[in-house]
Amino acid sequence: MRNAISDYWLSITARGLVAVLFGVMAFIWQDVTLHMLIVLFGGVVLLDGAFSLIFATRINEFHDRMWMWMLIVPGILGVVLGITAIAWPAETAVSLLYFVAVWAIAVGLLEFAIGIQLGSEVGGGWMLTGCGIWSTLFGMSLVAWPHIALHGLIWLLGACAIFFGAALMFLGLRIRSVFF
Repeated sequence: MRNAISDYWLSITARGLVAVLFGVMAFIWQDVTLHMLIVLFGGVVLLDGAFSLIFATRINEFHDRMWMWMLIVPGILGVVLGITAIAWPAETAVSLLYFVAVWAIAVGLLEFAIGIQLGSEVGGGWMLTGCGIWSTLFGMSLVAWPHIALHGLIWLLGACAIFFGAALMFLGLRIRSVFF
């Protein structure tokens, strides 16, 4: 596991940078239409899912099936959600809200579990555990208040992406400092 993590500190950091950039754009371009927000979000989630799947293939080479599946599930959800959002942005506004909720809850629960395990192996797992808690709460709030959430989606996604991205960037740099 440590070899796979140390080899991919840059992809973890890049994943965080993409999320932070998306979050900043969501705050700066508040007048952007919901259509464009959905397309931007689709791109970010597609990239996030792709990075998770790439990392999962590396974990598979080290025969750690539990870790592999904990990355494949959110990776597949991210790729499917990203493609759906990009292909049909006008038709997916409300549907996207529920897809985002399911994705955020699934990713959050898995990141929480990975963060706990990672904390015992590398240290700094609290950052990913925090991401997991934040993602889960974010998804639950979308389900609880869909109409409010749809109007506040720009702010919610922006804040979540910045928090998530900053934690991943910190984690990637932490992994780099431990192994290099």
